Amino acid sequence: MEIIEKSIPSSKFDDVNLEGTTFNNINLKNSIFTDINFENTKISNVNMANVELSDCNLSGMTIEGILVLDMFEAYNKLRESDFTENRYRDFLIPLPQSPRKITE
Repeated sequence: MEIIEKSIPSSKFDDVNLEGTTFNNINLKNSIFTDINFENTKISNVNMANVELSDCNLSGMTIEGILVLDMFEAYNKLRESDFTENRYRDFLIPLPQSPRKITE
């Protein structure tokens, strides 16, 4: 299934199978997803501000080409790290197809 160029903010999804679905250019702001199968779902150019996911299957799900489970793994590693003595200035974080410049 493809869901393209829609605006469905503040939607609530419960116990839905979205396996293999492609979301492109969608507004899902403030939506809630509970018990959703997102297996192998692809999400790109989607407003997911304040979206809540709970009890969802995220296996193979990608956002902007990055596996969501890899994002969680990286986040957990960073959370456990101590960066209190580090200083950062003008460096790039390489992301697939869209590097973003970080400045002080």
